[in-house]
Amino acid sequence: MLRTDSQPAVSLPIRQRPSQGQPGWVVLLCLLLIAAQPAPATATRAHVDSLNSLGRGYLFSNIQLSVDQYGELAKEARALGYRAGEARALQNQGVALYLNGRHEEGIEASLRAIRIFEELDLRRELASVYGELGYQIKRRNPERASDFMRRGIDIAEAENDSLTLCALYDNFGVLHELADRPDSAAFYYHMGLDLKLALTDSLGIPYSLNHLSSLAAQQGNIGEARRLLAQSDRYRVATGDGMGLLSNKIQAAELSYLEGDAGKAAEAYERLLQTPAIFEHGAMVTHCYQRLAAIYEELQDYEQAYQYQLRHASLSDSLYTIENNARMAALELEFETEKKDRQLAENRLEALARTRQVLVLGAALVLLTVLAVAVVGFQHQKRGQLRQEMELHARLQQVERDQEMTDEKLRISRELHDNIGAQLTFLTSSIDNMAHRTRDDESRSELDAVSSFSRQTMQELRHTVWAMKNEAEGLDALIGKLQDLKQQCGATGRRLVFEIDRDRTVEVDLASGRMLNVLRIAQEAIQNALKHTQEGDITMRLVADAEGLRLSIRDRGPGFSDGDASHPGGLSHMRLRCNDSGGSFSITSGEAGTEVMCHFPPK
Repeated sequence: MLRTDSQPAVSLPIRQRPSQGQPGWVVLLCLLLIAAQPAPATATRAHVDSLNSLGRGYLFSNIQLSVDQYGELAKEARALGYRAGEARALQNQGVALYLNGRHEEGIEASLRAIRIFEELDLRRELASVYGELGYQIKRRNPERASDFMRRGIDIAEAENDSLTLCALYDNFGVLHELADRPDSAAFYYHMGLDLKLALTDSLGIPYSLNHLSSLAAQQGNIGEARRLLAQSDRYRVATGDGMGLLSNKIQAAELSYLEGDAGKAAEAYERLLQTPAIFEHGAMVTHCYQRLAAIYEELQDYEQAYQYQLRHASLSDSLYTIENNARMAALELEFETEKKDRQLAENRLEALARTRQVLVLGAALVLLTVLAVAVVGFQHQKRGQLRQEMELHARLQQVERDQEMTDEKLRISRELHDNIGAQLTFLTSSIDNMAHRTRDDESRSELDAVSSFSRQTMQELRHTVWAMKNEAEGLDALIGKLQDLKQQCGATGRRLVFEIDRDRTVEVDLASGRMLNVLRIAQEAIQNALKHTQEGDITMRLVADAEGLRLSIRDRGPGFSDGDASHPGGLSHMRLRCNDSGGSFSITSGEAGTEVMCHFPPK
């Protein structure tokens, strides 16, 4: 994929863009006129509005200056009590901070702007900043990013705000592209491009062309990707968009790499780093360092790869992540190994020279001793290096496997929720509608039964999705669900006493499968107690200590004998669930009541 978080090929919503024919010197002249005016004793609303209305063309060309300038402007507007002006300044500062690589600060500024716009009910501005915030968090929280973006689109469409929709459609396409939905991404990119062409938005059109170029490259159509990128270049040259031209050069370098010419791609990235203007855009520099490290590693030039990885880490906002540290350690090890191999080769040449001298002097025995020691030391050193490499590789593989398993569980839970859940909801609604329309009492009764079963199935699906998504929370998530069962039992008129005995110093093994089985066993046991006992409290006790996890559900009913045929189906299901999760299951029943017990050993 051509686009990365650090690559600034973005279409952040632009509230006010210069018109198509407005050259860069007009913006510069406006700034000079503002600077030439006598400084007012206090800021005015007109002053705040004049700086906020400079447009994103100015911001993209002066990122670092904009960070400080709009931060001060927000303070001036707050001192004036000008809330709308403060929010617009915070929105501009949030974009500048994001493009400068200071992502957390950018998100904070955007959230502050959203709160003010919501208070003032400024819907068009709110649509714009929702879209910008969604773009900023697209990788760290895709679902939340999609939610913000959809809110912005809904507001802009309701307000018929075509200018804001141009950027929102582009950025929504980026979210679909990151989610590996190229057809949906192309649909939104074309929607944005059509709007921009209708508005003659020469500043925005290149961004849509860049997105479509990226999609074409992913699908292997490099020729089409270069054609679209060339169109983007012409627009950027005409509007004097320096930042956009740098972004296009990054994309062109990546196209060379995708064509299989890694050397040409590396040369293109290094030429970009020789351009002074690029160092104002921290995200671009970070991306160039990252790509050069990867390309040189592929070319087996480990010294260059290691150096660029160090530079990338010094600028990246994820300097101390496990992945970066592991990657740097691996590159450093390969680089040091390469240097040691060269040094060992030089040592062998020196040893050979000394051997000749010793042979001449007749000290053959001394020479053999030196060679034997050198060989043993070399082998010991190589074994140590190999052992370290294997240990590092094993740790990295384990981290990757764990992450892949977590990601796959989350993906499956999303698919179950979004697809199967939506289909069950539609099915239930359809059955309810059919039951409402039918006049046949027998048919209505059957449809009601099917609808009830469908709702029960949907509830079971939700429990499954819950267990897969809340695995990281472990025991806390399970306790929360058991509390829900307590509330549900209370709604039937029966009292459920829930007792918890938890040793927080002990780690409890609660993978998603085990957590779901414990919940299912609790549900089945409580349902049996409600069904077969008419009065008295039901007691549920959860113990987590050094002996493991124990769950017991006890009622005060009449109990049942081993030959009672009304229970075995549910009991066998509970027993199977417990055994499948590595636990032991037991049940005791008599005149004093019935108790179901599950015990799972410690991790």
